[in-house]
Amino acid sequence: MVAVGFAALAVGTLIYIFDRSATAVYFVPDSSILASTTPLLFGALGNYLPAFLHTLAFALFANAIAGRHHIGLICIGWFVAEVIFELAQIDTIAFSISGFLPGWIAEWPILENISSHFMTGQFDTLDILFLMLGGVTAYFIGYKTLPQLNKNLRSQRSPSSRPVRLVGLLLVASIGCLSIISSGGTGETMMPVVKEPLALARQQEC
Repeated sequence: MVAVGFAALAVGTLIYIFDRSATAVYFVPDSSILASTTPLLFGALGNYLPAFLHTLAFALFANAIAGRHHIGLICIGWFVAEVIFELAQIDTIAFSISGFLPGWIAEWPILENISSHFMTGQFDTLDILFLMLGGVTAYFIGYKTLPQLNKNLRSQRSPSSRPVRLVGLLLVASIGCLSIISSGGTGETMMPVVKEPLALARQQEC
């Protein structure tokens, strides 16, 4: 199950390398981007597959730690977290988030890309669909895999292992959120690219 998660992340990385333009991704150096103007591997589908693959991967990682009893909660919880990040790319919400961010965030790697991630990102309802598909797929993979996994580990788990699992879940959640932030923005400048909220843009047009 964990192997499937890493495979999903590997495919997602290939999408960013082959199907995204330079300066479009924070965590991939511009020199590694192979696409120019036309996606090379997945075409238009490459715009939505990362949402599916990211949700699938981190839901599987979390389920491997939490176990079968929490599989539904984990998949729903991770789907909701991904949706929150997607909704935050709506112009007015992204503008508000950017305005509330403290200045010290710009001094930290990855965190410096929070504003850029939301301000340059575009909300898309199809992304929500692919996020849901990722969560559902993770549920079925976990449902088929975790019974045997839990049987093998049943004798090794004890109440004292709960804090360890909790720390593991927090670590997976943190890495997952940071990877979302680092998947957007401008890889060349690492600086936020501000876009005007729709309401402000319409006022200026008038």
